Amino acid sequence: MAGQIGQSGWARPSGGRPTSRYGARATICENGYCTGYHYGTDMATGCGAGVFAASAGRVAYAGTYGAFGQHVRIDHGGGILTAYSHLQQGGILVSYGQQVAAGQLVARGASRSLVSIPAGFSSSLT
Repeated sequence: MAGQIGQSGWARPSGGRPTSRYGARATICENGYCTGYHYGTDMATGCGAGVFAASAGRVAYAGTYGAFGQHVRIDHGGGILTAYSHLQQGGILVSYGQQVAAGQLVARGASRSLVSIPAGFSSSLT
């Protein structure tokens, strides 16, 4: 269930199913940006549906971020970051520097995104 914290201490960021997985894919071009590799896993939400922090951390970015549209990035420490992209205009519910808890509502999903998927989630190690 979206936002519910599991035994690992991490929460599912969206109630939707994965719609585009990590890895190589056909090249997609839109808004002057092209890519043939996907660095995250997109999960469908629905217009206005909740998007939740996957784990506790500090908001490292909240705002418009190029081809990612409305975007939130959370730094969980230890080099682990999560990103939430293609969010509803005006749907970002956190601000830069804010501490968030695992499972906390951080944004609202949009009806359409860069890759025709309402919300995106990715995590990375730095």
